[in-house]
Amino acid sequence: MKILQKDQVHLWLLRKGEHNHPVILRGLLSNYLERAKSEIEIKRTPLGRPYIPKNPIYFSLSHSDDLVLMAFAWTGPLGIDLEKTSRSIKHFEKILARLFSKYCLAEFRKLSDKGPKAQRNYFFKLWTFHEALQKAEGKSAWNSSQILKLKSVDHSFTTPKLRVESLKVLENYSAAIAFPKNWQPEFALQRTSKDSNLTPASFKILIRP
Repeated sequence: MKILQKDQVHLWLLRKGEHNHPVILRGLLSNYLERAKSEIEIKRTPLGRPYIPKNPIYFSLSHSDDLVLMAFAWTGPLGIDLEKTSRSIKHFEKILARLFSKYCLAEFRKLSDKGPKAQRNYFFKLWTFHEALQKAEGKSAWNSSQILKLKSVDHSFTTPKLRVESLKVLENYSAAIAFPKNWQPEFALQRTSKDSNLTPASFKILIRP
């Protein structure tokens, strides 16, 4: 395994059926921190954010359907989210109205002419932005009172302290990562599934600073 440099984020993409991701997570943290697995104590904040007490590493993980995505860095905070866009969710408009700007809701409605898939892709792009941001801030997505006041929806946006960027993973998946606004890390894919479709070439940052 390559050393995690100070200017890097290591990204790991796994298939649930091939790997026990809680075991993989503990093993990766053990390697990064150069400590025995038995010494790795993963705790969670009241809102569920995982952390290791008195250790400098930042990490975040997300899973959807059969994929697991993990991110590790020495600089933080860090938040990551992964969603399968083909899954069904009720009340898209109610969620958008609660958590996003009027612009986002209007754009979602305009996509009705292009069909349900276009609307789902748009919704999950917004949702991964929101979820990654909330994870980085240590908040709960559903209990958040913060509204993403986006006036346009591109592949990235910034808040006063954080930058959020889209990740391209696979067809029918949407992903995003949040990290400190003034940091420009290198993103390095460390490991993929045995599945030939999950290659470094298929996994990239869509927009870089």
